[in-house]
Amino acid sequence: MRISALLMSLFLLPSGAFGQNPSTPAPPGLSRLTLTLSGSGEFSPNLDDHLLKIGATYKITARPGRGFVFSNWTGAVASSSPQLLFIMRSNLALHANFVTNPFPPVKGTYAGLFYDSSSLSFDRSGFLTLTLGDQGSCSARLQSAGRSYSFHGQFSAAGACSNSVPRRGLSPLTVQLQLDWGGGDQLAGTIGDGLFTAQVTAHRATYSKLANPAPQGGKQFTLVISPAAYSPLQPSGHGFGRLTVDPAGKIHFAGTLGDGTKASQAAFLSKTGTWPFFATLYGGRGSILGELHFAPESASDLAGPIHWYKLAQPRSRYYPTGFAFTNGLEAVGSAYSFTRGEPLLTLTNGGVVLLEGGDLAEIITNVFTLDLNNRVTGPNKLSVSITSSTGLFHGRVINPATSRPITINGVLLLKQNAGFGQFLSTNQSGPVYFGPREFPPIFPPPPPAADFSASPTSGVAPLAVTFLNLSRRATNYLWDFGDGSGSGLEQPTKTYTNAGAYSVSLTAMGPGGSDVRTRADYIVVTNETMVPGTNLPSRLLNLANWKLTLPVDTSHDGSPDEIKQPELDGFQNTNYFRVNESKTAVLFTAPCGGATTSGSSYPRCELREMTNGGRDTAAWSTTVGTHTMEIQEAILHLPVVKPHVVAGQIHDANDDVIVFRLEGTKLFIDENGNDGPVLTTSYQLGDVFTAKFVARNGGVDCYYNGQFIYTHPASASGCYFKAGCYTQSNSSKGDAPTAYGQVAIYDVSIKHE
Repeated sequence: MRISALLMSLFLLPSGAFGQNPSTPAPPGLSRLTLTLSGSGEFSPNLDDHLLKIGATYKITARPGRGFVFSNWTGAVASSSPQLLFIMRSNLALHANFVTNPFPPVKGTYAGLFYDSSSLSFDRSGFLTLTLGDQGSCSARLQSAGRSYSFHGQFSAAGACSNSVPRRGLSPLTVQLQLDWGGGDQLAGTIGDGLFTAQVTAHRATYSKLANPAPQGGKQFTLVISPAAYSPLQPSGHGFGRLTVDPAGKIHFAGTLGDGTKASQAAFLSKTGTWPFFATLYGGRGSILGELHFAPESASDLAGPIHWYKLAQPRSRYYPTGFAFTNGLEAVGSAYSFTRGEPLLTLTNGGVVLLEGGDLAEIITNVFTLDLNNRVTGPNKLSVSITSSTGLFHGRVINPATSRPITINGVLLLKQNAGFGQFLSTNQSGPVYFGPREFPPIFPPPPPAADFSASPTSGVAPLAVTFLNLSRRATNYLWDFGDGSGSGLEQPTKTYTNAGAYSVSLTAMGPGGSDVRTRADYIVVTNETMVPGTNLPSRLLNLANWKLTLPVDTSHDGSPDEIKQPELDGFQNTNYFRVNESKTAVLFTAPCGGATTSGSSYPRCELREMTNGGRDTAAWSTTVGTHTMEIQEAILHLPVVKPHVVAGQIHDANDDVIVFRLEGTKLFIDENGNDGPVLTTSYQLGDVFTAKFVARNGGVDCYYNGQFIYTHPASASGCYFKAGCYTQSNSSKGDAPTAYGQVAIYDVSIKHE
């Protein structure tokens, strides 16, 4: 409540008013205020011994004297704020406590990490920087989940500060901090939003160039971040970089993470030798953090665990599904210096370069020698150079399997007498070792990747099938042909004598373990040919609310031909739209020379969603209701020159919104011409998968084999589903008119809610 100056003058009466002295009883409705203090300070306004109106509201501020700070109000009203709003009552007494200013010894800049130790994650961790003034005021910045938040506050005389930091679209962050008065030169506390509570520790910058130089000042260091165990879904390369520490303890770091991402930071070293390492990555969709400690050891000069996060980024070449290293990757650093004319590494028996993992079929090994000027020479067109001033190395190693060069990058760790780095392959990274031949690291061998194909996959018994083993990093194999028989050969053949649909499995075994690849109902053997009219597609799929577009243009209705209900219920075409031999799926075939619709130059054999028993075209909105299509399907054949096929889509009134698309072996989601998430880079023709779209709330949720992939934002109207084979090539692309795409649909369902 605010009180005007005029109103205050009426309510605020000095003790001499009404001709009375302080011992005279106050007039009715008024009472004398008593103000006292401890320490050095004053009141503004000074209402001590003034007659105030009982029930009226007043405001008073406690102002500290030189060398003191306000602590708290005691007496009839308790408060930790120097500004006190109170309601006058009879004989009210207030006491202000001022204490010697404790802040000058601890003023300065603080920095540190925060994270929820019970639930480590990208959005529950970050970095705090805070500047504390000599009167306890502070300004601070929080970095978390790709965003930055600033706030200001005031520490109490007890060293506590609390604040609520607003976040757009999110609940505010509650910050509670406590200074260490015991000489620790740090502050601690918590940061949370009601769903999580993260612990924070921030250290004060205490070093100065002249008065108190850092022990590590003037030195440079190299750093290596070791990868976790091999997985094709997360980086396997060594992260590496270099850092300098100046006499004032300021740290400057620049490096490359294990997936090739650049990272840098400017920070400072605490008096305990702690470096709070933090960087925001991937345009705000990732981060890396960890406390590294400087301490000279036999194999390192600094070390600590690192946590690394990347959210899913569909357009990312490397690891688009994201990853989270919450258990901590090992970071190790070493002081670095060099002397001209002396080799940086001691290679008694020569050196070796080792490359492992990535998409390599085998470990690549290349020997080398190092001369007094740190020049690297070796056979097999090895080309590596060391920058002596920094310890970084860069070069190329020839892949003997392809005769193509592989670029390698890394850094030397002098205390380990070796270098560590990475190489980048098509969509993965792998580790690089560069050092003595007698002390190579033990790279845990990556597990095998089992895969195979067969030809033919269907026919009349007896059916002779040749299996092609496509496995990698394997030395032994075990086949299960689905009829009780098997083989241990690498490339077996099998003759099926009985009709049936056979699931085939291959177990690939190697130094890194084993892997199993199963193709369900892969080999289909029949004893008789199909009888026309008895194997209709409508007997396998519910086609009540669909129409079919064919890749031909005849005298039939439509251009090209369209088959609508009720005709579709009894329709089949042996060339384009028929049931497969095992009677488990409907085949959609679209040749490159086929007829096309007016809005496309590519042929299709495709279902288009309808309503009212197939009489009316469907048209719905992604912003109203929930609309779901799920398809169980397999892509069986691709054109030769441009091997692209679309096998399911959402279309709006003007164009496609989102589709499932195969290009060669890359199966991915296409967002109207823009690449979305990659579902797999090793799709094999005939692999059965489930694709699902759920359109709602202005977006499309995409699922692959039952797993949620991501939500594509899309506000569209006039929408409808399509399913079948939309071949993305024609004769102008170089494909023969008879080249074709083919899709098998085992089931398709639509639901609107």
